[in-house]
Formats: sequence, structure tokens, C-alpha cells
Amino acid sequence: MKKAIVILAMIWVINLTFAALPSRLVWEVIQADSKKDLIYRFCSSVFEEGKTNVKVYALEPSYSLFLFNLCQLGDYPIENSAAKKIAKNSFEPTNKNCYVDSSLANECPLAQETAQLFKDIMDEYFNLKEINILGVWDTDVRKSIKKFSKKYFPAANCDQKWSFLLDNQGEGICYHPQTYEYLKEVIESLSEEVNKTYFIDWYKLLSSEDKFYAQGFSKATPQLSDADWFRNIVWNELYFYLLWMESYKQWMLNNENLLPFLPPWGVKLRESIVQKEVVVANSEVTYAIDALQKAFDMLKQIQKTFPIHVWLKIYLEDLKKFRDNLAKVYTPLHQLYYKIRNVQNIQR
Repeated sequence: MKKAIVILAMIWVINLTFAALPSRLVWEVIQADSKKDLIYRFCSSVFEEGKTNVKVYALEPSYSLFLFNLCQLGDYPIENSAAKKIAKNSFEPTNKNCYVDSSLANECPLAQETAQLFKDIMDEYFNLKEINILGVWDTDVRKSIKKFSKKYFPAANCDQKWSFLLDNQGEGICYHPQTYEYLKEVIESLSEEVNKTYFIDWYKLLSSEDKFYAQGFSKATPQLSDADWFRNIVWNELYFYLLWMESYKQWMLNNENLLPFLPPWGVKLRESIVQKEVVVANSEVTYAIDALQKAFDMLKQIQKTFPIHVWLKIYLEDLKKFRDNLAKVYTPLHQLYYKIRNVQNIQR
């Protein structure tokens, strides 16, 4: 079956401070008999034939949860999937007619279905990253506090060499029990939220030894921050989502076999169905890019402000210690000064 080669250059002016999508996406118009067949052939093209042909570490199909779920809808077998190792559940379509071999265009709003799949996966990724920024770095609360403290509050003068937030009894600049308890409560409450995910298994993600995932959430290196690694994860998902949406649009626009038995008066119906799907696909892509930009801005603000918030709590706790210690010595010294000053005053 011949494939008509269509090369499309898409210039995305997306400046999220740290990175941008590749300015050129290259794909083919895939000839398929149904939408399920289209998904199968698309996945085959991406995984087997290497049509993406992009020499960027972040763009790797085996790491895409979106592709992992999409290809299952087309019954495409993915071997050695890295995304499978962090997956919890698979996508359940609202309209199963989308994926049967005899699927017709008017039975299957596939653009909306796959857009919702991408949104849900991105929501989970960003929620988990926010939870990660707020202190959940390990399945053990105390270890999470250790890692959080070591990153943001390294203490050269502390015995442990890593934390201002020690929970053991003690004194000095390393002892902040109130701040420790505050951070502990935050982490414990957030730890309950990670169990509410559907697609991503938080514990598998956090314990992953795979460089692609681990450095985005728990084991970032000085050469590349966890925020940069997290962007790689997001760009990977977004790239293949855009690739799929454009492939789907081109298939709809160039497939004369959709609804082949319509009478002449039904041609307009076919055109309206195709145009509706194309409009939905375009609007969903625009929405995704805009939403991701805002989500990155939000994470950036949280990553800046939350450690400052914790630091202010540490500072307040130190001020209270200073006040209490000063009160212990101020009153006796003030009384002594008062008596010495008035030592010869017979009236006092």
C-alpha cells in the first residue's frame, strides 16, 4: 500500500525559558482502512520505521505514556516500553466504536478522545511534579525531609551536614522542630494525593532507576536540574501528541474511503464530519501548548516560593529562640543595672 509523502514544517514559537520544541516535524499521510488501523500503522511507523528521525534525547517513543496508551487502542504490541514500567492503568475510551475495524467517521470523535488522554496524562505529571517540589522526594517522610533540606538548606555547621530541620532533640542552629513538623504534615498530606492517579504509578516513578524518569523527580544531577529533566518528559509527550494529531488530521482530509456508500447528497455530511474533527484537533493542539506554558510558569513559581516560605518559618523559629534566650538573661541584668544605679539612694 503506497504512502503519499507529505512534509509539513511547523514553527512553534514556544519560549518556556529553558527549552523549545523542535521547529520541524516530519511525517507521512498514512493510508488506513479504519481509525483502529490508522492507530496501528501510526505506531508501527513511529516505533519500527523511525519516521520521527529526531536526534534529541528527549524524543524517545518508548518513554511516552501517551503513545503507550494510544497504541494499545490500536492493538499494536509495544515491546520493551519504558513507559509501561511506571504505568498504573490503561486508557478506557468513552466511545469504543472509535477502535473497531468497521469504524465510520461519524461514530468516532477520535480527536477529542485522544486529546482527553493527553490532558489526563499531563495533569498527572504536573500534579506529581508539584507534589515533588513541595517535598515528597521519597516514600519515607523522614528521607523526603532529608533530601528537601539537603537541596535547599545545606548546613555546613550541623553534625549531619545536610539539614536545618532535624527532628531529634537538641539545640543550636540545626534544631527546628516546629518547621520539621510543618514540613512533615505537608508531605504526609501530599503523600495521600499520589494514590489518586490513574495512569502513573507514583511509587514506580519515584523508585525508577531509569535516568529519563529518575532525574526528573528524585535524582537530578548538578549538570541538569530536575526542572530541565522534567521538561524533557513533557516535551517527549507533547512531541508525539502533535505528531499523532497531525497524522490523524491528514488522514481524515485525504481519505476518500470514509463513508464510501453515501449518496451524492451525503457528501456534504462527510465533509462536515471531517471538518469538525479537524477543527477539534487544531483547537486541542493550541489549547495544549498554551496550557503547558502556563503550567510550567506555575511550577516555576512554586519552586521559587515554597523553599522561601520554609526558610521564613525557620527564621521565625530562630527569632523565637532568640527572644526566649534573651528573656532569660535580660530581666536579671536589668534588675542588677537598676540596683547598681540606685545603690546609694536611701529611698529605694
